[in-house]
Amino acid sequence: MGKAHVFGYASAQKVFDLPMAPVLHTVADITEERAASAADAFGFAHSTADWQTMIAAGELGEIRGYRGLHCEDYMADAEGP
Repeated sequence: MGKAHVFGYASAQKVFDLPMAPVLHTVADITEERAASAADAFGFAHSTADWQTMIAAGELGEIRGYRGLHCEDYMADAEGP
């Protein structure tokens, strides 16, 4: 599903009359290696395994995760105990 969203963002400017072009800035994954691989494969400028810091800093445009996990799970992790 994440791959489909990346392709959608990358082609949005060609499909819609947007006032600005979407930017694939940073992708996060569970390890630095997986994040770097996704950045290379899909054209993100940056990668990280520290998605919690992205959420806390308000630098998150979209959350896509593994099956069975939902936004509430990620937000609870970011907020801490």
